[in-house]
Amino acid sequence: MNLPQADFALTVAAVILTFIILWSIRKLVKPSKQRPFLPPGPLGLPIVGYLPFLRKDLHHQFTELAGKYGPIYKLWIGNKLCTVISSPSLIKELVRDHDTIFANRDITVAARIALMVSTTLPGLPMALNGAT
Repeated sequence: MNLPQADFALTVAAVILTFIILWSIRKLVKPSKQRPFLPPGPLGLPIVGYLPFLRKDLHHQFTELAGKYGPIYKLWIGNKLCTVISSPSLIKELVRDHDTIFANRDITVAARIALMVSTTLPGLPMALNGAT
C-alpha cells in the first residue's frame, strides 16, 4: 500500500470514528423524545398500515387480534393510528369516566354532512348547505 492510499484510509477512518463519537455524545446528552405509551398491536406496512391485511369478517379478525394483543390494541389504518377497545366493561368505563375527552373533539366534515350541520361547503345541495 503506497502512501496516498494509506493517508486516505486513515482520513476516512478518522472521520467515521469522529462521527460515531459525536453521535454517542449527542445521544447521552440529549435523549430522544420519548413516545407516549401506546398499547401493543400488529405491525403494518409503510403508508397503508394494516389496511391490506383486513378481511371481510372484520369483527372476527378484531376478536382474534384482541386474543393476541389484549383488550386494548393499536392498529394503523393508512397513516392514522386507531385504538381498538374490545372489552364492553372498558368501553363503559371510558364513556362514563372520561366522557369530556370524547365530547370535546372536532366534528369531521363527513359528520357535518351526515348531520346536515355544514353551511360553508360549496357544491352541496341547497338543503344540505343551509340555504332555504
